[in-house]
Amino acid sequence: MLGDGDTFNPGWAPSSNLIGNNLPRVAEGVRQWRRYQEATMIFTGAAGGANPVSNAAVAASLGVPENRMIVLDRPKDTEQDAGAVRGVVGQQPFLLVTFANHMARADVLPCCRARAHSRARQPVGDQLTA
Repeated sequence: MLGDGDTFNPGWAPSSNLIGNNLPRVAEGVRQWRRYQEATMIFTGAAGGANPVSNAAVAASLGVPENRMIVLDRPKDTEQDAGAVRGVVGQQPFLLVTFANHMARADVLPCCRARAHSRARQPVGDQLTA
């Protein structure tokens, strides 16, 4: 799941720390994880603030076990995100969750174009495209 914006206040509810498109993106990621609970959610994004740690905290608060989450907080852009994810998933199929207007940028990266089994363009309801 590609990251977006966040803020961090430990006194707030986890979802209150997500801004912009991040909360609906995390909600879609959790919804997809519930369909494929054997999967592992991978959260990417620069570690500025607490993103993607905030995203994982929200997913955990919605029931995703910590052993089903990986946080990759070193990538600084979409290309680095893709390389980090490729290092984790290798040749395995994966589901990419990102915002609809971000998909075009992700699609040009070889790991996303060639290996993404499905893409969840959030918000999409139940629609998945391959």
